[in-house]
Amino acid sequence: MKLIGKSKSIKVGKKGTLFELLVHRIENSIKNDETIIIETNKYIENIEGFKRQIDVFITSTINSYPIGIAIECKDHSKIIDVEKIESFKCKCQRIQKELL
Repeated sequence: MKLIGKSKSIKVGKKGTLFELLVHRIENSIKNDETIIIETNKYIENIEGFKRQIDVFITSTINSYPIGIAIECKDHSKIIDVEKIESFKCKCQRIQKELL
């Protein structure tokens, strides 16, 4: 299936990717500030210099402080275990320099 956005067409092959696009479109539709940036499939360099992929990444500024929100969109058929959540937390902590 292909979804066509304003800037480009995106080929969708996995349920996680479709969910990623859905989250992106929902976030875009409810934002009320043009300084909010919502990106999908973003690669961010971590503190070791490796590129890490984030499904949906939202950046903005609140009271002159930059913020970043990382969202992972996965198609899991069962409850996520603690190790996966801790792994995502670690991933986010290691890309913090992007948010400073």
